[in-house]
Formats: sequence, structure tokens, C-alpha cells
Amino acid sequence: MKRMRMMLAVLCAVGSIGLTGCGAGSTGAPAAVGTGRAPGAAVRCAAAPPSLISADLSVPVTAVQETVSGSTLCQYTKGSDPASAVSVDFVTTADASEFGVARTSIIKQFGPVTDVAGLGDEAFASTTTYGGRTLTNELLARKGSLQIQVGSAATVDQEKMLITHLFGVLSQ
Repeated sequence: MKRMRMMLAVLCAVGSIGLTGCGAGSTGAPAAVGTGRAPGAAVRCAAAPPSLISADLSVPVTAVQETVSGSTLCQYTKGSDPASAVSVDFVTTADASEFGVARTSIIKQFGPVTDVAGLGDEAFASTTTYGGRTLTNELLARKGSLQIQVGSAATVDQEKMLITHLFGVLSQ
């Protein structure tokens, strides 16, 4: 169990390890939730409250920790249960080239990825297993300059539903 917690902690940090700094042009200004956002304006974790995470991913979370450093990393938990760990990383200055860099980074760190059709301009997923059991799925999607990465023990379809909702809330 200790090893599983460590793997989840590492995987949930992928957004901050692999992608921090991609959105270095962010202004740090909060987005206007539900009314669109200015290009390059930072997205805050308030755009993805724990209630939305829990509903879309069927992973009960109650707390969120926000880290803004080039991108906005939202880490959700429910107590110390590693199965409830969820990360959502928002990059607001992404382009196709940066998305390709993120893809290469994920492949180098975790292995093969699978393209996900019908989500934003481009999307891919990576699954990490241990002992035949899925530990986490990472789903990255880009729509315009907004890139969202979700890491959790939920299914890729559940993560796709969450990102679809977030793109809808944050679209211009």
C-alpha cells in the first residue's frame, strides 16, 4: 500500500513536473467562471470545485490545494486516502508545439499514450498499472490555448467528461 501511495503521489504531480512553466506568460488573474476568460489569464481551482470533481469522476474529494506557477495545479484529496487523489492542471498559453512536448514527456516518463478523439483540438491518455490493476489515468487535452490535464484513478471516459465540462465553463 505504501508503494501504491508513492506511485499515486508521483503520478498526481505529473502536471507540476512535466508541464510547469509551459504557461509562463500567465497573468495570474482569476478567470471569470462561466463567462469565458481572457487569453492567457490564469484559471483558478474555483473553476473546478471538489463537487464537480466528485460528480464527474465518481471519486469523493473534499479539499483542494492550489499551486499557481506558470500553470495552475489543483490537487484534490479526501483525507489521506490515496485512491481519492486527483490532480487537474490548467495551462492557458498552450499551443500545438507545447502540447507535443507534454506528450513526449509523458511517453518518456510513463510509456505509451493513446489518442482520444472528440475532445478539444487534440487529446491523449496514459494509463499506469501495477500488478494488473490501474493505478491512474492521465488525460491531457488542448482546446485553443487552454490545456487541461487530469490525473486520477477514474476511467478515461470519466476524465473526458470532466474536461468536457471544464472546456464548456472556460470557453471564450
